Amino acid sequence: MVDLAPRIRRTQYLIAKSFQLRFALLLSGVGVIVTSIIGFLLYGVLAKTQNLLADSGVALSPAAIEFLQQQRSLYLYSLFGTFIGVTLILMMLGIFISHRLAGPIFALTRRLNDLSQGNFNALLSLRKGDEFQDLKDKFNTLVHALQNQVKGELIKVHSVLDAIEMVLSKEKLSSESTDNLRSAFHELQAYYNYKKSLIDPQSSKSFKPAESSPEDEVLV
Repeated sequence: MVDLAPRIRRTQYLIAKSFQLRFALLLSGVGVIVTSIIGFLLYGVLAKTQNLLADSGVALSPAAIEFLQQQRSLYLYSLFGTFIGVTLILMMLGIFISHRLAGPIFALTRRLNDLSQGNFNALLSLRKGDEFQDLKDKFNTLVHALQNQVKGELIKVHSVLDAIEMVLSKEKLSSESTDNLRSAFHELQAYYNYKKSLIDPQSSKSFKPAESSPEDEVLV
């Protein structure tokens, strides 16, 4: 089924803030833990190598000892900077990845809310890289089925309204029968207008029947 709904281009990356921030923190936390383990293991190897050189009796000049100490300090600073960099990168990556999940859920929630408010034109559009594409297709299939169901009801109600108009215009009925038919006509027309408003947002959503006689009624 071809999706003719307008494409939605989301520019807000923090849609479900609580979920996305938790996901980003979890991802960055795992990255920091892994980086920390690797970094401290390498630092331990470096420190052990320097200690072995010192314990082996190899004569090291003061300049060489100072150089090794500087290298150890530089390594610690580099490791700390790596922690910060990995944390920031993984947090941004986590927000971006979670947006692919939270975005479709957010869009689906809005469309379900539109349906609950009587908007049967609420087709769901997702971006190409978003998850839940199958869910989008099933949701839009449901919306099209609801639209077709409403159209079928409109055809039936319209035919009944036409029949009532014909009876009122051609048949000679008692005053009571005429009033009852006119009352039924107005109720059916209100129902018809309401149902049409579900699939045609431009149509009137007023439930008030017109005050004119059925012969002068024009269906919305």
